[in-house]
Amino acid sequence: MSDRIPVAVLGATGSVGQRFVQLLDRHPWFEVVALTGSERSAGQAYAQACRWVLPVEQSRDMLAALQARRPHGMETEVQVFGRLPLALSERCFTARAHHLPKDDCEFRCRDYPDGLALTTREGNRFLTLNGIQTQSGSSCNLAGAIAELRRLDVDVARLSPQSQHMDKIVQLFHATLEGKLSGIETERAISAYLPEGVCNGYWHGEPGMTWQPMALAD
Repeated sequence: MSDRIPVAVLGATGSVGQRFVQLLDRHPWFEVVALTGSERSAGQAYAQACRWVLPVEQSRDMLAALQARRPHGMETEVQVFGRLPLALSERCFTARAHHLPKDDCEFRCRDYPDGLALTTREGNRFLTLNGIQTQSGSSCNLAGAIAELRRLDVDVARLSPQSQHMDKIVQLFHATLEGKLSGIETERAISAYLPEGVCNGYWHGEPGMTWQPMALAD
């Protein structure tokens, strides 16, 4: 009999639940004995019930390699728009910036619907602090890669919302998926709604904050 502590993971098919399962796998103190999810995943093997999300730091070459080995039935999701989630902390950076404790923060995050900008000494936007999450300073835009994502059998394209123009951005992506606009046209149109800049460096295996128009990259 194992001396490890038995653990059940609730919501094991979600992105956070999957991370917990990964951290607990072969852990010296804990042993996963049960996984739970929604009714949609009842009775399925874990690999089939999960939706795998490409880490934002990974490139299209890595995606292609992983897709070639993807378990049958598992969905793949890629973030194609929005500020990239880079790190999480137990501290709330927004509250700390106002010298407030996390548990009595007065909901200061409402004053920054798109997060609190962190800039370099030269005044360039570097990161975005959004509560306990650190995000990229500029927004990812992979509209120009939609056709390639389809060729790689990606099932879900994730759009991370921003406070303004999100309805127009959703409409542009929808038009691309329906074939009414090319990815390049959508890429250019969306850039007009990104006042803090645009990035896609990770997709090309480059530093994340860099930008390569798809027409040039291809």
